[in-house]
Amino acid sequence: MNKLILLSKAKSDFGGIYYYHKSFSLNSANKIKTELRDDIKTLKKFPKLGIEHKNNFRKLPCGRYLILYKIINNSVIIHRIIDTKMNFDF
Repeated sequence: MNKLILLSKAKSDFGGIYYYHKSFSLNSANKIKTELRDDIKTLKKFPKLGIEHKNNFRKLPCGRYLILYKIINNSVIIHRIIDTKMNFDF
């Protein structure tokens, strides 16, 4: 089984996403939180599920968000969780 590591920026992204949606609807925020957690747990079992990206990053779509991560040895290291509309360069 792989080890799952959320870097501090990914944790911050996760919290920011939750609180943003909570400001509109608690139900919506909880649904998105559950979807993100489920997809992150799935990466632990199936680390190559995401699409290959540059600089050895992989990206996994989750609704309107992307989970950006790397696989190093037996670890899935999640670097960011970003909105698909956001410009990013990794």
